[in-house]
Amino acid sequence: MHKALTRGTVIGALATLADLVTLVVLVTFGVPKTQASWPALAVGVAVQFVGSKRFTFESRASRWDEARELALFLVVEAAAFGLNLAAFDFGVRHTALPYVIVRIAGSSAVYFAFSLPLWSLVFRRGARDGRHS
Repeated sequence: MHKALTRGTVIGALATLADLVTLVVLVTFGVPKTQASWPALAVGVAVQFVGSKRFTFESRASRWDEARELALFLVVEAAAFGLNLAAFDFGVRHTALPYVIVRIAGSSAVYFAFSLPLWSLVFRRGARDGRHS
């Protein structure tokens, strides 16, 4: 699990960067922070899925297992998405912190406490052609 945690942290950082860049660009162009939050999170989710599957958990699943992984990932991510939106909304409304700091803090908490542990169950390390190691 140590290797997955290290690799997951790298992928999480890249996904967070993609999320933050999207969030800042949208806010810069006048989209309200709480409305810019969901498309920015969606960009981060896309980066997270590909990185988690290929790099963090090294999954090389068959097409059938890949569909299963995507479905389970989306179930976990739907809950994480809601947690992230709620954390961001709360932080923006109830703290004086800059919105980027609010996003980083909330996303980090959700990632390490919720997402990463569940994703380790979703992706099967080294899975190939329906056989799992």
